[in-house]
Amino acid sequence: MAIFQRVPSSIDALDGLRTLAIALVIGRHVVRPFADGAEGPLMPVFGIDLANVLVNGWVGVDLFFVLSGFLVAHHLLKRDGDRLSPSRYGHYVGRRALRILPAYYAVLALLLIGAFPFFTIAMDDLGWRIGYHLLLLQDVLPSDINVVFWSLGVEWKFYLLLPFALAIRPERVRLAILLGLACAPFAARAWLAADLPDTITYQTFFETLRSPFYACFEGLVLGVLCALIYRRREAWIARVPRPALSGAFWLAATGLILLLIGQGPLLDDGVDRFGQVALQSVIAILFATMMLAVLLGGGPVRALSHPSFLAPARLSYAAYLVHLPLMPLAMLLTAALMGGLEINAVSLAVCLAITVSLTVMVSLVLHILVEKPFMALGRRGNKSPQPVSQTAG
Repeated sequence: MAIFQRVPSSIDALDGLRTLAIALVIGRHVVRPFADGAEGPLMPVFGIDLANVLVNGWVGVDLFFVLSGFLVAHHLLKRDGDRLSPSRYGHYVGRRALRILPAYYAVLALLLIGAFPFFTIAMDDLGWRIGYHLLLLQDVLPSDINVVFWSLGVEWKFYLLLPFALAIRPERVRLAILLGLACAPFAARAWLAADLPDTITYQTFFETLRSPFYACFEGLVLGVLCALIYRRREAWIARVPRPALSGAFWLAATGLILLLIGQGPLLDDGVDRFGQVALQSVIAILFATMMLAVLLGGGPVRALSHPSFLAPARLSYAAYLVHLPLMPLAMLLTAALMGGLEINAVSLAVCLAITVSLTVMVSLVLHILVEKPFMALGRRGNKSPQPVSQTAG
């Protein structure tokens, strides 16, 4: 029996977007040590340093947020519609918990027992830190066991609140509230940034304006709005020539994303007012536009739906959890293979290949032993299939 199988109700093109998201995130963390030590361009091509795209790979988390908002809202609407009752809500939260928490807690436990070679965790106040990580509060408190865990705190809070937003009636009121919620993180960042210097460090930006739930959930809400549009897609498609206009939106959004992330580090050299307040909203809007264009039949739908994206898409959540703790081992293996860790494109490529290889192997084990059994448990008793390809945090 194949490990990865598509279900008839899946939207295959989203596998390509999910693969892009995890590739950006892994690329970001691999390139950082090399970019920090480089005295010039690492991967110059026609006067452009392609390493900048990887340095700005943090935007992959924003793409994950948009995908998560869409997928969870889409399946919730398909299964339960606009209805909300205590029993339905309890079943929904249970399904979400079985999808997200087992792999997260498994990786957290492995980190605490030192199962990832050469990856160390500070021991200061460890009991307190474990406690708030168990409660998924690491978005508002320091995510200092595995930094990537911060986004799970954001998504979990969103999952708990989403059914209440979808249950709002009438539909125009629900739409107005969701649009207001999509603007709320921008307003929160503007208010918080008013007390900050014009230029701040990345660490200050991350702790104050990036990781807290209230400052970064617009991508999730935009994904929900895309789900509502997709639910009425026949009416939208009737108004929008397909695929011409949708394809134009895809090209415009993709071009702007590439322009943003290819020009140089967006946040690493000091975060200005635009980066503090507006950048996350711009990135979320562009990714939501890309996804919606694909959902309405525009853009490279066939390419994004290629079967080769199925496995990385299914492994993306596990890969998100484990790739960073595997990096110290990957760096040491790169140094051993290359006779030293030099700051150049060849060492970067080797390190990236080793990191990806280790991540795939460990993710596959985590997926088979932890994710799949709990996802099957979550599907048990449900008439409609539980989506097996949720996004990483």
